[in-house]
Order: sequence, then structure tokens, then C-alpha cells
Amino acid sequence: MPGPDTRTPGQQGAALLVALLASIVIALAGSAYVMMTTVENRIARNETVAVQARYAAEAGARAVQAWFERPGIAPGFPQDPGVVSRQRAIDGPQYKEHVDLDGDGRDDLFDRPFRGAPVDELLGQEGSPDMRIEDLEFLDQLSEQLFADYPGAGLRARIRRIDVYSPPHVRADAVWVRRGMGTIKVVAGIYSEAGSATLAERTIRVVLRETPYAASVRGPVHSCGDAQVIGEIGVRWGTLSAAGQISLMSS
Repeated sequence: MPGPDTRTPGQQGAALLVALLASIVIALAGSAYVMMTTVENRIARNETVAVQARYAAEAGARAVQAWFERPGIAPGFPQDPGVVSRQRAIDGPQYKEHVDLDGDGRDDLFDRPFRGAPVDELLGQEGSPDMRIEDLEFLDQLSEQLFADYPGAGLRARIRRIDVYSPPHVRADAVWVRRGMGTIKVVAGIYSEAGSATLAERTIRVVLRETPYAASVRGPVHSCGDAQVIGEIGVRWGTLSAAGQISLMSS
């Protein structure tokens, strides 16, 4: 049988105090570890949604670029020109104002030509762009088409604004030179599925350029008659011209 406790009341109180202090230290260390883990998880999550927002903005910019390359048929093309507002603050007409070369009754906002006269050139600034799209219904439809349920888990990628304005200028030999045809600016982000919280937003700017064909030729193949393409085209760069009909064989 164990013998009687020979410790004095003071020694028993000291042992209890040491045990209590040890418990407090262990609890504080555990709390600090849990807090550190929580912070690290939040940092990782914030970095993830920031990257996802950047990808969404880049996808939106590529979609707008395709509108200029394939007007009318590119994915998400704004068939209703009413969703596009023109806000450039310069004297003279707005971009493509009353320019309807294809005769469809609508201004040719994304059709050639993109140079020659002020009405055809992108001359606006970032604060007063040539074209701006903020129509929420259109942007929601475009986002749904581009992203569907990306990135998932109760989150949605959405485009919030699209601007198109003049390209950057570079000073060369005491003359300011346009570097490109225009600038595409897209603001997109990652939001809660209910739309009540913004987790991340990013802005992407892309310089829009024309393919540098000769001034007299507006495409890779130039024909004065009917052109029939059979199989793959062998021309990789430059121009292919003909005075009459042209038939391109796969071999």
C-alpha cells in the first residue's frame, strides 16, 4: 500500500501551479499552431482565386480580340450594338458612328477598316474609351458562355467591364508612333455564386494588332475572281495573288 503523502501543503500547491502553467503553455502553443495554419490556408486560397480571376480576365480579352478577327460569328459577339457605349472625349464623330459598309443597318463596330479616317481609328483614352460594355445582362451571358460553372465550389468567374481604346504610343525620332491598332481592357473576377461577395478582381490590358499585310491586300489570299480552297492551304506567309479564278489543291 502507498505510504502517506509527506509533502507539505506549500509543496502540493507549487506542483499544482506548475501543472497549470504547463497546461496553459501547451494550450497557447496549440492555439498559435491552429491560427498559423488557418492564416496559411487563407493566403493559399487568396492566391488561388487571384490567379483564377486573372485567367478569367485573359479569357475575356481573347474573346474581344476574336470579335475583331471574326466579327459576327466569334463566340459571345455582341449582336445588339446597344450594349456598347461610345465615350471618347474628342472633337468629331464617335468611333464608327454612322459607318455601315455592309448595309445591315448597324454601325460596323468591329469590322474593317481600322485606320484612315478618325471615325475608323481607335482614338479614345482609358477614361473615355471608344467602346465600353457594362451591360450586366450581356456580360453575364458572355461569362456563362466562356466560363460556365468555373471555378466551381460555390464560386463563379464573371466579366464586369470591357473597354476598347487607343493603343500605346512610343516616341521614335521625335515622333509619337502608335504601337498597334487599339487596347482591350477587361475587368473580371471571382465572386460567390450568390453574388454577395467579391473574392478577387483583376484587370488585363491587351494590345490589339492587325496582321501586317501590304496596304493593297487585306488578307493572305487575294484574287480578282472566284477562289476555291480544296484541302490545306500551302501558303504560310505573304500574299498569293491571281488575276482570274484560283483553286488551291491540298498537294
